[in-house]
Amino acid sequence: MEKLAELKVISRTSVMRYKPGPERNLKQIAEQLGVNYLVEGSVQREASHIHFTVELINARTDAHAWAETYDGNLVDVLTFQSEIAQRITNQLGAKLSPRESTELATRPTQDFPAFESYVRARASMETTEDDGEEKVKENFTRAVQLLEAAVARDPQFAGAYWALSEANIQLYRSGDSPNIEYRARAEAALKEAQRIAPEAGE
Repeated sequence: MEKLAELKVISRTSVMRYKPGPERNLKQIAEQLGVNYLVEGSVQREASHIHFTVELINARTDAHAWAETYDGNLVDVLTFQSEIAQRITNQLGAKLSPRESTELATRPTQDFPAFESYVRARASMETTEDDGEEKVKENFTRAVQLLEAAVARDPQFAGAYWALSEANIQLYRSGDSPNIEYRARAEAALKEAQRIAPEAGE
């Protein structure tokens, strides 16, 4: 979604502090983020089967603009991801350029184990200040390991390189004395991502 010129998409870092629960106020969250719509979802996995729901919510009215349920095998997740992005884009009435349409239909990787490592790394990166400095560092260190495994399986997985750059930057910022090795790793990962996908919105 962040690849579309007509849509303003808030980064995952900005939305990490909003936890699901009955006490949340969608209108207030949307106002704080400066957006009109929110996307929510849930995922259930049993062995190789996956079931998840996705909802597009109009934050001003708290009404569901679109909702869908998906069932399939884990390997179908990459197909579902592209379909969801396209459906949400259509619901919002965004006009896509030919390049944007192609990018939405393109899988981020053809290697499912690489994608699974990427998803697990992203989950590990969803930390807040409340988690404590040691926990945050532990989570980002784990994320780096998972992302390095992802790019080892698929050296053309640009999204994993972007996340690897982000994770190393967070490790560079953590602690009292920044470790320049993390900064160098972040720069190397970013350069690789730019080489693979120089026109990508990320």
